[in-house]
Amino acid sequence: MDRNRPEIESWRRAMGCLFAGAMVIAPFIALLYDVNAGLIVMALGLLATAYLSYDSMKTAEPPLRDRLRTVVIINLVLAAVTVIFVIARSV
Repeated sequence: MDRNRPEIESWRRAMGCLFAGAMVIAPFIALLYDVNAGLIVMALGLLATAYLSYDSMKTAEPPLRDRLRTVVIINLVLAAVTVIFVIARSV
């Protein structure tokens, strides 16, 4: 199983840091620069959350796997809506 490979574990840690950093810093970027920049960072955080949930789904037990699938779908939809909103604001 690939769970013990160091390069995989470091990639997972990096995605977790991206998620946490994006969620914390997005409001500040929006205040300092532009709302669109904050929304883009928020979309990156949502995509990182979807990836981490999908990755966890591979080894989760069936009841939890269904919940994680729902989390993946919700985060992907929210990221898509956020990107669409950025595009609509830019036009």
